[in-house]
Amino acid sequence: MARGNNMEEQTFGRVQLSPLMRRVRTIFTVLGCVMVSLTGCFEREGQLANVDDASENGMAFVPGGTFWMGAQNDPLSLPREHPAHLVTVGPFWMDAHEVTNAQFDDFVQATGYVPVAEKPLDIEALMVGLPLGSTVEDLDPTPGSMVFSPPLHEVGLADAFAWWDWQQGADWRHPFGPESSLANLENHPVVHVCYWDAL
Repeated sequence: MARGNNMEEQTFGRVQLSPLMRRVRTIFTVLGCVMVSLTGCFEREGQLANVDDASENGMAFVPGGTFWMGAQNDPLSLPREHPAHLVTVGPFWMDAHEVTNAQFDDFVQATGYVPVAEKPLDIEALMVGLPLGSTVEDLDPTPGSMVFSPPLHEVGLADAFAWWDWQQGADWRHPFGPESSLANLENHPVVHVCYWDAL
Protein backbone atom coordinates (compact mmCIF):
# COMPACT_ATOMS: atom_id res chain seq x y z
CA MET A 1 0.00 0.00 0.00
CA ALA A 2 1.49 3.35 -1.01
CA ARG A 3 1.98 6.03 1.62
CA GLY A 4 1.15 9.71 1.19
CA ASN A 5 -1.84 9.21 -1.10
CA ASN A 6 -5.02 10.95 0.17
CA MET A 7 -7.12 8.20 -1.36
CA GLU A 8 -5.06 5.56 0.42
CA GLU A 9 -7.09 2.67 1.77
CA GLN A 10 -6.46 0.90 5.07
CA THR A 11 -7.11 -2.80 5.38
CA PHE A 12 -9.43 -3.58 8.28
CA GLY A 13 -9.94 -7.30 8.50
CA ARG A 14 -11.07 -8.12 4.95
CA VAL A 15 -12.64 -4.71 4.37
CA GLN A 16 -10.61 -1.82 3.02
CA LEU A 17 -11.64 1.57 4.40
CA SER A 18 -11.06 4.90 2.71
CA PRO A 19 -9.70 7.80 4.82
CA LEU A 20 -13.20 9.30 4.98
CA MET A 21 -14.70 6.05 6.26
CA ARG A 22 -11.90 5.72 8.84
CA ARG A 23 -12.81 9.21 10.15
CA VAL A 24 -16.51 8.32 10.25
CA ARG A 25 -15.70 5.09 12.10
CA THR A 26 -13.57 7.00 14.63
CA ILE A 27 -16.28 9.62 15.19
CA PHE A 28 -18.97 6.98 15.76
CA THR A 29 -16.68 4.99 18.07
CA VAL A 30 -15.96 8.08 20.18
CA LEU A 31 -19.66 9.07 20.23
CA GLY A 32 -20.62 5.54 21.24
CA CYS A 33 -18.13 5.53 24.11
CA VAL A 34 -19.36 8.94 25.31
CA MET A 35 -23.01 7.82 25.16
CA VAL A 36 -22.28 4.60 27.05
CA SER A 37 -20.38 6.58 29.69
CA LEU A 38 -23.23 9.06 30.07
CA THR A 39 -25.81 6.30 30.30
CA GLY A 40 -23.81 4.71 33.13
CA CYS A 41 -23.74 8.05 34.96
CA PHE A 42 -27.49 8.52 34.74
CA GLU A 43 -28.19 4.98 35.96
CA ARG A 44 -25.82 5.39 38.88
CA GLU A 45 -27.36 8.70 39.89
CA GLY A 46 -30.63 6.94 40.75
CA GLN A 47 -28.78 4.04 42.35
CA LEU A 48 -26.65 6.31 44.51
CA ALA A 49 -29.75 7.81 46.05
CA ASN A 50 -30.54 4.34 47.37
CA VAL A 51 -27.00 3.61 48.58
CA ASP A 52 -27.29 5.78 51.68
CA ASP A 53 -30.67 4.32 52.64
CA ALA A 54 -29.51 0.75 52.16
CA SER A 55 -26.16 1.22 53.88
CA GLU A 56 -28.06 2.40 56.94
CA ASN A 57 -30.03 -0.86 56.81
CA GLY A 58 -26.89 -3.00 56.72
CA MET A 59 -26.78 -3.40 52.94
CA ALA A 60 -23.87 -2.66 50.58
CA PHE A 61 -24.16 -1.82 46.89
CA VAL A 62 -21.87 -3.81 44.58
CA PRO A 63 -21.67 -2.08 41.18
CA GLY A 64 -20.95 -5.25 39.24
CA GLY A 65 -18.46 -5.56 36.41
CA THR A 66 -16.68 -7.94 34.09
CA PHE A 67 -14.03 -10.46 35.11
CA TRP A 68 -12.23 -13.52 33.79
CA MET A 69 -13.74 -16.77 35.09
CA GLY A 70 -12.06 -20.12 34.74
CA ALA A 71 -8.53 -21.26 33.99
CA GLN A 72 -6.46 -21.16 30.86
CA ASN A 73 -3.34 -23.26 31.51
CA ASP A 74 -3.56 -24.24 35.18
CA PRO A 75 -2.60 -27.92 35.51
CA LEU A 76 -4.55 -28.16 38.79
CA SER A 77 -7.79 -26.83 37.31
CA LEU A 78 -10.83 -29.03 36.78
CA PRO A 79 -12.26 -29.71 33.29
CA ARG A 80 -15.35 -27.63 34.11
CA GLU A 81 -13.08 -24.61 34.70
CA HIS A 82 -12.05 -24.43 31.03
CA PRO A 83 -11.82 -22.33 28.99
CA ALA A 84 -11.28 -19.02 30.75
CA HIS A 85 -14.03 -16.65 29.64
CA LEU A 86 -15.34 -13.19 30.40
CA VAL A 87 -18.35 -13.00 32.70
CA THR A 88 -20.34 -9.86 33.42
CA VAL A 89 -22.20 -9.55 36.70
CA GLY A 90 -24.85 -6.86 37.03
CA PRO A 91 -25.06 -4.56 40.03
CA PHE A 92 -26.58 -6.00 43.19
CA TRP A 93 -27.15 -5.40 46.90
CA MET A 94 -25.86 -7.66 49.63
CA ASP A 95 -25.61 -7.64 53.41
CA ALA A 96 -22.61 -5.64 54.58
CA HIS A 97 -21.79 -8.34 57.15
CA GLU A 98 -22.16 -12.09 57.41
CA VAL A 99 -25.23 -13.61 59.04
CA THR A 100 -24.38 -14.37 62.67
CA ASN A 101 -25.30 -17.46 64.65
CA ALA A 102 -27.72 -15.34 66.71
CA GLN A 103 -29.44 -14.03 63.56
CA PHE A 104 -29.70 -17.51 62.05
CA ASP A 105 -31.10 -18.81 65.34
CA ASP A 106 -33.77 -16.08 65.24
CA PHE A 107 -34.63 -17.14 61.68
CA VAL A 108 -34.85 -20.86 62.57
CA GLN A 109 -36.97 -20.12 65.66
CA ALA A 110 -39.34 -17.87 63.71
CA THR A 111 -39.80 -20.16 60.70
CA GLY A 112 -39.15 -23.71 61.94
CA TYR A 113 -36.68 -24.15 59.09
CA VAL A 114 -34.47 -27.27 59.22
CA PRO A 115 -31.08 -26.70 57.54
CA VAL A 116 -29.69 -29.30 55.14
CA ALA A 117 -26.92 -30.38 57.58
CA GLU A 118 -29.61 -31.42 60.09
CA LYS A 119 -31.56 -33.59 57.63
CA PRO A 120 -30.86 -37.30 57.09
CA LEU A 121 -28.76 -37.93 54.00
CA ASP A 122 -30.50 -38.92 50.76
CA ILE A 123 -29.45 -42.56 50.35
CA GLU A 124 -30.49 -42.73 46.68
CA ALA A 125 -28.36 -39.69 45.83
CA LEU A 126 -25.40 -41.16 47.73
CA MET A 127 -25.70 -44.52 45.94
CA VAL A 128 -25.08 -42.79 42.61
CA GLY A 129 -21.55 -41.83 43.69
CA LEU A 130 -20.55 -45.17 45.22
CA PRO A 131 -18.53 -47.89 43.46
CA LEU A 132 -20.41 -50.75 41.80
CA GLY A 133 -21.33 -53.47 44.27
CA SER A 134 -21.94 -51.06 47.15
CA THR A 135 -25.09 -51.64 49.16
CA VAL A 136 -27.38 -49.44 51.22
CA GLU A 137 -25.91 -51.11 54.31
CA ASP A 138 -22.58 -49.46 53.41
CA LEU A 139 -24.13 -46.04 54.02
CA ASP A 140 -24.97 -44.19 57.20
CA PRO A 141 -27.69 -41.57 56.67
CA THR A 142 -26.81 -39.70 59.90
CA PRO A 143 -26.79 -35.95 59.17
CA GLY A 144 -23.51 -34.06 59.30
CA SER A 145 -21.25 -31.63 57.53
CA MET A 146 -17.63 -30.99 56.57
CA VAL A 147 -15.45 -29.53 59.35
CA PHE A 148 -12.20 -27.68 58.68
CA SER A 149 -9.36 -29.88 59.84
CA PRO A 150 -5.90 -28.62 58.88
CA PRO A 151 -3.48 -31.46 58.15
CA LEU A 152 -0.57 -32.13 60.48
CA HIS A 153 1.85 -32.45 57.57
CA GLU A 154 2.41 -30.49 54.37
CA VAL A 155 -0.16 -31.19 51.64
CA GLY A 156 -1.19 -29.48 48.43
CA LEU A 157 -3.82 -26.77 48.57
CA ALA A 158 -5.75 -28.38 45.72
CA ASP A 159 -6.69 -31.48 47.73
CA ALA A 160 -9.82 -30.39 49.61
CA PHE A 161 -10.11 -33.77 51.34
CA ALA A 162 -6.78 -33.11 53.08
CA TRP A 163 -8.25 -29.99 54.72
CA TRP A 164 -11.82 -31.04 55.58
CA ASP A 165 -13.31 -34.02 57.43
CA TRP A 166 -16.87 -35.32 57.38
CA GLN A 167 -18.30 -35.07 60.90
CA GLN A 168 -21.60 -36.72 61.72
CA GLY A 169 -23.60 -34.36 63.91
CA ALA A 170 -21.79 -31.22 62.72
CA ASP A 171 -24.25 -28.44 61.90
CA TRP A 172 -24.69 -24.74 62.55
CA ARG A 173 -25.44 -25.38 66.25
CA HIS A 174 -22.45 -27.73 66.55
CA PRO A 175 -19.78 -26.09 64.36
CA PHE A 176 -16.88 -28.41 65.26
CA GLY A 177 -18.84 -31.63 65.63
CA PRO A 178 -21.58 -33.05 67.87
CA GLU A 179 -19.75 -32.26 71.13
CA SER A 180 -19.31 -28.54 70.32
CA SER A 181 -21.77 -25.69 70.88
CA LEU A 182 -22.36 -22.03 70.08
CA ALA A 183 -21.24 -20.87 73.54
CA ASN A 184 -19.50 -17.50 73.08
CA LEU A 185 -20.00 -17.75 69.30
CA GLU A 186 -23.35 -15.93 69.02
CA ASN A 187 -21.83 -13.03 67.07
CA HIS A 188 -19.65 -15.23 64.84
CA PRO A 189 -20.70 -15.95 61.24
CA VAL A 190 -23.01 -18.94 60.93
CA VAL A 191 -21.36 -22.01 59.38
CA HIS A 192 -22.61 -25.30 57.92
CA VAL A 193 -25.28 -23.58 55.87
CA CYS A 194 -25.41 -24.43 52.20
CA TYR A 195 -26.72 -22.71 49.10
CA TRP A 196 -30.21 -24.10 49.67
CA ASP A 197 -30.26 -22.80 53.25
CA ALA A 198 -29.31 -19.32 52.07
CA LEU A 199 -32.08 -18.95 49.47
